[in-house]
Amino acid sequence: MIKTVAITALALLALWYIPPVLAMLRLEFRPVGFSFSGSNATLNLRITNPTGTPLNIQRIVAEISINGTFITRIDLSGQARIPAHGHNDIPIVFNINPNQIAETIYTALQALNFNNLVISVRGQITERGRPYPFNVNFDLANL
Repeated sequence: MIKTVAITALALLALWYIPPVLAMLRLEFRPVGFSFSGSNATLNLRITNPTGTPLNIQRIVAEISINGTFITRIDLSGQARIPAHGHNDIPIVFNINPNQIAETIYTALQALNFNNLVISVRGQITERGRPYPFNVNFDLANL
């Protein structure tokens, strides 16, 4: 009897735990917009969930770089729902200090000339208290 209860409890735990884990590992990240004005930048990051399990993202912590130069670290907390077989666009707003990056990169950003600029976002996305790493690179000229 105790063995049956234990097996049932483990099976229920697996049903609760495994689908979100698999869904988090299959998330797709891509930019759907980038803007720059003054020293403020906004990257609109689309997170797509190709699975049948809806997800509630609690936190995104990431480092943003342009052409390999560290720009900033972001920490976004709050709920972002990513529906099953759907997506959510997350705006990531950050400041770019012209004294921290090469003049050529800053000049290109000011001119809105995104050719040869690659933005990297590397960090962790948290769902149900479990962090999952991600690392994506985007060619800004393709936006």
